[in-house]
Amino acid sequence: MLWIPSKAVPRSIAAMEDWIIHGAIMAVAAVLLVYARLNQGSWNSFVVYTLLFFTIYSLLTEFVQRFIPGRSFSWSDVIANLTGVVIVLVAVSLYRLRNRE
Repeated sequence: MLWIPSKAVPRSIAAMEDWIIHGAIMAVAAVLLVYARLNQGSWNSFVVYTLLFFTIYSLLTEFVQRFIPGRSFSWSDVIANLTGVVIVLVAVSLYRLRNRE
């Protein structure tokens, strides 16, 4: 919702960039969330709640776009958002497993 795509950009490039941008923005948000909760509570429940939060957030932001002229709901955006989050959670989980004492 932050950037309305330009019609001048070729569709194939715009779609790829859009997917990467969605994933990257959500990955950064997930990293910040992971950093904020370091060493607090159960990691497994944190992962579940994080996935639940970002799923709801992604669905809501896509739903709202249905009411903005020139925008529409996109399942690929929801998937891109969650892909960024999952990559961060998997990477941090692997790091935690590798560095267990």
